[in-house]
Amino acid sequence: EEEARLTEGFVPSVTSLMKGFRLKNASARAYTTLEKLALWRDNTAQMEDKPRHHIIKDDGLLILAQHLPQTIEEAQGLRMVPQPFLKRYGHDVLALIKEVATLPEEALTIPKKPIRVKNTTDSLITKLAQLLIAFYAEKEGITPKLIGNSAEIENFINGRESTLSTGWRYTLIGTKIEDLIAGKISLKVQGNQLVITE
Repeated sequence: EEEARLTEGFVPSVTSLMKGFRLKNASARAYTTLEKLALWRDNTAQMEDKPRHHIIKDDGLLILAQHLPQTIEEAQGLRMVPQPFLKRYGHDVLALIKEVATLPEEALTIPKKPIRVKNTTDSLITKLAQLLIAFYAEKEGITPKLIGNSAEIENFINGRESTLSTGWRYTLIGTKIEDLIAGKISLKVQGNQLVITE
């Protein structure tokens, strides 16, 4: 979904754009390339007023970052990288890949390990996250179901693809769940109200 890009003045961070991506055995160079590709796709989608996946799907970005093709011919042999995409954007993408290839090691992004919580079903973290969703849903005047259900919460805290990993949902709730797990915020009840403290 693209609600975040429809919000006037919203500029997604690289962190939010990277949520949901999982590179297998990712090197720092491959991960940095994926960051650059995700940012490029978002900028291109905004300029053309299209959803990101209309430029290229997530799987296509992952394949490009994993294989790091150096020529159009090499990219043409990759699955999930459509020919029309290469015809229109191929030279821009290859230039970006080559740019990252020249970066020194200290300029590369080291991928962070995903947050993982054992036995998340009916866990305390899931229940607290549901309270967070209810709290901010009421604050924003929307239904909690529009933000996410328990399955989406469990996927998020276990590093799997989730609607809470991107866009306005990540900004509104995903960051709060991360802070909750990291111990940066806590929840308590005062009277009949939920209070969030930092």
